[in-house]
Amino acid sequence: MSIGENIKKHRLSLGLTQDKLGEMLGVTGKAVSTWEKGVKIPRMPIITQLADLFDVPKSRLIDDDSDKKREPIVHVPLVGRVAAGEGCLAEDNYDGYEPVPTDILTPGEKYIFLNVKGDSMSPKIEEGDRLLVQLQSSVDSGSFAVVVIDDEDGVVKKICYASDRIELISENPYYPPRVFSGADVTRVRVVGLVKYVFRKL
Repeated sequence: MSIGENIKKHRLSLGLTQDKLGEMLGVTGKAVSTWEKGVKIPRMPIITQLADLFDVPKSRLIDDDSDKKREPIVHVPLVGRVAAGEGCLAEDNYDGYEPVPTDILTPGEKYIFLNVKGDSMSPKIEEGDRLLVQLQSSVDSGSFAVVVIDDEDGVVKKICYASDRIELISENPYYPPRVFSGADVTRVRVVGLVKYVFRKL
């Protein structure tokens, strides 16, 4: 089971609504809903609260499938900052590690965390959010990705492909799309796919 499925299972076993569980944790019922749907995962302090409330070990809450051989948690490096506006991505600057439940990761893939600076992707991605990025050199059109422009300008954008161009699109309408066509498409390098957005509640 995923961590969201486990939260829902234990919540229902106690006869709690999402709103009531949220109230007990100091968050909204909507936050609980996003966890149970797998849209977001709670931060470790909340997971600790949940484990205490449900009277189960944290490892059982994160992943209670005893047949799995993977560790329930892995530590993913936190790499500098990625801009959602002016941009900078320090690929070789590790600022520490963050624990992540393995059930949200694809085996064999590499991941990093990046902090967001700027508001060009607001409201979907806000300044201060932490992105879990699956490292890969290409993504499907319409995906949210971290890209480097001219080997120096790191940004998170929605990336769209056409036959002769690449468009980097912001969610904030204040920022116009950046279009690269012809030979300029080689200026854009995909770093990875944005898999999850973590936000402090």
